[in-house]
Amino acid sequence: MKILFFLSFTFSFLFSSNLFGQGGWNIGYLPIDSVGLSDIGRDVKLDFAGNTKFSSGNSNQVRTIVSPQDTAKILINEEEVELVEVRNIHSDWGFYNEQYLECESYSTNQTLRVYHTVIEDLKEGSIKFRLYVEVYPRNKKGKLYNNPKRWCWSLWIEKEKLSGLMIEN
Repeated sequence: MKILFFLSFTFSFLFSSNLFGQGGWNIGYLPIDSVGLSDIGRDVKLDFAGNTKFSSGNSNQVRTIVSPQDTAKILINEEEVELVEVRNIHSDWGFYNEQYLECESYSTNQTLRVYHTVIEDLKEGSIKFRLYVEVYPRNKKGKLYNNPKRWCWSLWIEKEKLSGLMIEN
């Protein structure tokens, strides 16, 4: 009877507790100098040059090499737009699809977000990217509305503006 009680208690404890939870991680990293022709067509997240410190070549170091909020100004449709990196990277988890670029001041009462970026072409000092953009209207309190407008733009970005690219593992 004591053994049955012990087993019952043990199983109920194991299946009702979160003690055995584990984080998740599916982000890799490519230093900008290692991007090659085989990467054309690949979905990536831009990591702008700034506070990024990449030294060892180990793509598992993304937590330590990606800065939480580097910024860069790029031309989109002949308009200079300042994009901020929004990084949801934590000590025990980080998911590729939760990383994006944002411009809160895209136009009056709108926020622009770049969720997907695809490498289209390469040349000596720059990379051509296709940016999939969502533009969200904001209310007077700054809250984003649902149902954003979606656009796709292709543009060249100089390699010197980038430290590297985040990739999905």
